[in-house]
Amino acid sequence: CWAQAAKGAVVIGICDGGWVLARAGLLDGREAVSHWYSREALARDFPAVRWRQDRRYVADGKVVTTTGVSASIPVSLALVEVLAGPVRARALARSLGQEDWGDAHPGAGFRLGPRHLYTAAGNMVAFWRHETLWAPLAPGMDDLRLALTADAYARSYRTSVAAVAPGQEPVRLASGLTYLPDPVSPPASARPLFLDNTAGPTGIPLLEGILRELAARYGPATATFVALQLEYPTDPL
Repeated sequence: CWAQAAKGAVVIGICDGGWVLARAGLLDGREAVSHWYSREALARDFPAVRWRQDRRYVADGKVVTTTGVSASIPVSLALVEVLAGPVRARALARSLGQEDWGDAHPGAGFRLGPRHLYTAAGNMVAFWRHETLWAPLAPGMDDLRLALTADAYARSYRTSVAAVAPGQEPVRLASGLTYLPDPVSPPASARPLFLDNTAGPTGIPLLEGILRELAARYGPATATFVALQLEYPTDPL
């Protein structure tokens, strides 16, 4: 990343990608943000950086950093707005149910508490409740929806996610990326991964819809624990 920055490229560190940029010296003398869990360690190890906790993304010159993974959508919309204009950014935002992509963020409120630890421990040890959910792949599938859904469920400590396709053939997704399915076949009783959540016209942000479905399946405490990991500001589910 240092070599690319030296050539004038815009360098972006999503979530704990801030560690990479900090170690490369690209954040010295700049403002930056990071995932809430790493903030104190980063501030201790890299005191030359002006760390913020009230922004979900910060662009300082040609170096951009974000808080948790949930900030990837707002910062992407901000970049679209810069590169393609506000009309294109608003159209994309509507398709994601993400009407607001501003940088304000209640970062100080993210803390790992006893209730989160209790939920995580309970989900891990109750192995009889663990399940594998199957993501059926199809050509043209929305990469973002697939990635965010699989990531959120995998963080529940209740779920493993496998992506499958007929004949286990590679599948070309909406972005043009080709996905290689997992080399397994789901059993007849397999439960599909929920990929058709409410987003877009309803005004419900994509990740909010995923967390609501996760809360319906595993309970509000698990959904809240996942939201904490993603650093997603939401009301208790």
